Amino acid sequence: MLHDRMEWYGHRLRDTHDLLHGLTGNGRDALGEQCVLAFTYSQQPSPSHLFIGYAWGLHLTRTVPVRAPIFRAIREGQKLGKACPRLVEQPVTDLLAMPIEEVRQRLNITPARWYHEVHRIWRAAGLEPYDLWNEQPAAAPPLAA
Repeated sequence: MLHDRMEWYGHRLRDTHDLLHGLTGNGRDALGEQCVLAFTYSQQPSPSHLFIGYAWGLHLTRTVPVRAPIFRAIREGQKLGKACPRLVEQPVTDLLAMPIEEVRQRLNITPARWYHEVHRIWRAAGLEPYDLWNEQPAAAPPLAA
């Protein structure tokens, strides 16, 4: 019985993570995932959420050739999560039936400013934020026979 409850809770956490993308307006791109992890840290404090969010933020600052307020976006996600009641404890099925703006108001979720600003800067520089997730290092040359 305990295993069933733990499994249910694990699924609930996964599902609320996906809902957070829609509620916060943070996409499924590299930066959006980090902002949602920071939001999640404020909801369910686990150092791993924050560590991964900021470690990827550092990775982005080192690999994306355009300066942008990446850490401000991640920190903003963390602050938004702190202002919101714990989503995992909310009646999710009731929320799904409501208009998204009404849900955001009820949960005190305001639009993420810095996330969208980073996207604007990247796009102005000719970078597509959703392509950064898939960047692969150049392949190693084949070994000589």
